[in-house]
Amino acid sequence: MLKYSCVLLFSLFLICGFELILKPETPAFVKKGQTLELTCQSNESGGSYVFSTIDVEGRGVILGVGIGRFKSCVSYTNQTVFECDFEEIWTIKLTLLNPIHNQTIECSRVYNRTSLSINTTIFIQVPVSTLTLSTPQTTVRASRSISITCRTNDLVRPAAIITWYKGNSEIFTQITTSIQPDANDLYRTVSVLQYMGVPDDNGQQVYCSASNIEGEHVESSRYTLNVTYIAEVHIFPVSSLNIVAGTKQVWLYCHVSNANPEIVSYRWTKLNSLLSTVVSSAPMYVIESAAEEDTGNYTCTAYNSAGNSSGTVDIYVQSRPMKPTITLVDCDVTSATILWTLSTSLNFRYTPPFQQETLQLSERNDEFSNCSYEKIETNVSSVYIYRAIDLNPSTEYKFRVVASNVHGSSFSDNRTCHTAEKPFISQSKDCNNGLIIGGSLGGAFILIIVSGGSAIFIYLQINRKKQQTAEQNDHYVHHICSTNEHPYQDISDQNKGAVKVIESAEYMEFADKIYTNDDGQRP
Repeated sequence: MLKYSCVLLFSLFLICGFELILKPETPAFVKKGQTLELTCQSNESGGSYVFSTIDVEGRGVILGVGIGRFKSCVSYTNQTVFECDFEEIWTIKLTLLNPIHNQTIECSRVYNRTSLSINTTIFIQVPVSTLTLSTPQTTVRASRSISITCRTNDLVRPAAIITWYKGNSEIFTQITTSIQPDANDLYRTVSVLQYMGVPDDNGQQVYCSASNIEGEHVESSRYTLNVTYIAEVHIFPVSSLNIVAGTKQVWLYCHVSNANPEIVSYRWTKLNSLLSTVVSSAPMYVIESAAEEDTGNYTCTAYNSAGNSSGTVDIYVQSRPMKPTITLVDCDVTSATILWTLSTSLNFRYTPPFQQETLQLSERNDEFSNCSYEKIETNVSSVYIYRAIDLNPSTEYKFRVVASNVHGSSFSDNRTCHTAEKPFISQSKDCNNGLIIGGSLGGAFILIIVSGGSAIFIYLQINRKKQQTAEQNDHYVHHICSTNEHPYQDISDQNKGAVKVIESAEYMEFADKIYTNDDGQRP
């Protein structure tokens, strides 16, 4: 609504108490093809009212005149309808049959040689009629994007606002909009949605809506999303499987919970020792009877037009340890050195946990039992050295190595060796006969017998089969006594049946080759 108040008029025209109102106020909106009614009112009667405009050439054109004194109402063009109401509040109406965009219509009143005017500008609205929704692709892969375009088909005024929807939800992101004007103040709106494929959107409908007049909107056609994808592969029953060699009917099932389109093909591959082979083209793979060569990493790959998806399972076929091999046995007076090896399969990384190896011995063909031994570190992998300790001199022993795990035990072949004799053995039957002191030096043995205040020295040349390095100059002291309960009883008799393992800090390096005889002893 436009009007002049008393104060404004007083400041401009020195007129007070007079109002002139033109409806609708500027801009006067009207849809294209519709008529526009303008109303000019005054709070006082009397005077003359004129509706006029300016043509395209800039000339004034009178559209209608209303004279209150004569109560006349005259239209000056066939493009308008002019009506006058000279009641208490004078009202002059002008109806434009063909409104023109940006045309200015003026209403003026002349009374007592004083003129007052008011105007409004016409705005012709051109509403959105139709929209076009287009995309160059009919499908989209998950995690990939496509462009969907929405445009107003006809030129409109004002420019339309385009809104995007997926299902019942409005889309706010990944939208680019441009407005294309023409010379007649008309516009075309183009909006592009960059849609990223999401599996859950498959089957959802995407569309756009455009509006340039309040309360009115136009919707496009619907585009049904066809999102192709393949879900994660799941392998049943487990992701890793420990089985015992000989197990029957070990089955693996490859499952894809969701895919669009459906899975076209499957492929099982087995990786073992860096060698990959295809073992099946079905969703289920069955190992009829598990063997060591079935150990490996199995991958199931499912394929459809969207791509592929894979899952893996590790199968560990386990059995009792491989047989240890004793390659050398070397006996001394009270100890024996055993060198042995333990072979590992190509699938050594699948060896069951808690595998252990134990040295056992048998004395004089008795049953085998665990014995005390020291472990000697070597610089060769899979080669081990044990030193059995606390053995009896002049005794035949059999040795074997036992390798055990949760699936059972494997035994090496038995190896035999004889411990050497003691440097001295007492022959006395009488405890009071005297004291015998013996010792060795180099290859000679010296014996001193003390009896009745006399000392007898005996020098013996001994050709010992083996010399014990740590006991080259050891001395043995023994009472000449017939009892076995004297305090110098041989220490080897006190350690029979010992099972404690002693860790040794000793380190030994091997030559490239070790030569042994048929009994596993060095020549």
